[in-house]
Amino acid sequence: MVIKVRQTKAGIRHSFRVYYEGKRQFDGSQTGYSHCPSSWLYNLDESVHLEGRGKRKGLLRGKVINLIFCIGALVVWFSFTSVLYVILYIALFFFIATRFPTVTDLCIVQDDTGQKVARFHHYVKGMTSYSVIKTGDREYRIYDLSRSHYQYISIYSGDTQIAQVNKDLHTVNNKDMYMLYLLDEQEELADLFSLFVLYFDSHNHRNYGEAFVGVKKNWRWTRSKTDRFYDETWLPSHFGWDVAEDSGDYED
Repeated sequence: MVIKVRQTKAGIRHSFRVYYEGKRQFDGSQTGYSHCPSSWLYNLDESVHLEGRGKRKGLLRGKVINLIFCIGALVVWFSFTSVLYVILYIALFFFIATRFPTVTDLCIVQDDTGQKVARFHHYVKGMTSYSVIKTGDREYRIYDLSRSHYQYISIYSGDTQIAQVNKDLHTVNNKDMYMLYLLDEQEELADLFSLFVLYFDSHNHRNYGEAFVGVKKNWRWTRSKTDRFYDETWLPSHFGWDVAEDSGDYED
């Protein structure tokens, strides 16, 4: 199953259209500036299909850790007596950061009846970070990396990859586009994963309030412990070597 998520408005108001196999399925939107952005999927009759509400859980903890680190750095700096003290302080901070994980960017997902159906969050522990989708007793982990002007987002159920999202980091008029490739046997997750794409965009590529007209070219290379989860053969092995990023044939 191939899903396209295309941004239609940028700047102050962010809007999207979601296409399933070339046919328009949903419209989407995001909140404006917020530390806890929310996202929505709307049916074509403008009724709410899925709603992802951003929460503050985890944000305070991260700020407290950063505050402690900054205060400690100032104390060490102004009472500087030995390079050894500085090294020991930095080592202690990284020890604490790698032993105590932080959950940030929490988002609670509700359906059109207000029933909670899932949650999204970002997990950080030391140099390892990834996103998580939890629905019922199932958990999906999402790992991303960037190579040149493409970002690859791999979605796993346990040790098995079930989906991949490709994003071209080059944009036109500050509008993002994502191609979601989902195994047919996981089709029931299409709506939830489509909303996750909006969540991911709001935390990584929102550019709220930024006015830009024209082509913006971005290049990025990332490295982390989760790079091993990107399998460059997964997409061609399940969708063919001639899979296109955008066929251009989409029905509104």
